[in-house]
Amino acid sequence: MGMNNIQKLLDKTEVKEVQNTCKGLIYRCRVNNYVNGKGELLSQIRMIPLKRLSCKGCDHCACVIDTLSEDVANDLIPDLTRVVSGKIYKLIYIETGIDYETGVVDDWDWEFREVKEEK
Repeated sequence: MGMNNIQKLLDKTEVKEVQNTCKGLIYRCRVNNYVNGKGELLSQIRMIPLKRLSCKGCDHCACVIDTLSEDVANDLIPDLTRVVSGKIYKLIYIETGIDYETGVVDDWDWEFREVKEEK
């Protein structure tokens, strides 16, 4: 896991400053179910980035993308069992472990939280 990246990401003062200006990374879910030429039933879940709704490129989001890329390369994929096709989600991280001696975050999970569309 990208410890250097995640430490930057989880720095509380930096996160508070970023939250005021950053919209985060927003995705639309698309689920495709189909039968291939071998007769296999397949289901594909795609999380498509929505550039117009997402952050335009702050350091915080760049760090999130780098860390997520490293985690996915190491088979630490966000849970996609609760996403629904057509809905919009924001990618967030959740602290799941803190070293009690140093206070440093040493474990985290990714989650897609549904974004309620404003009307």
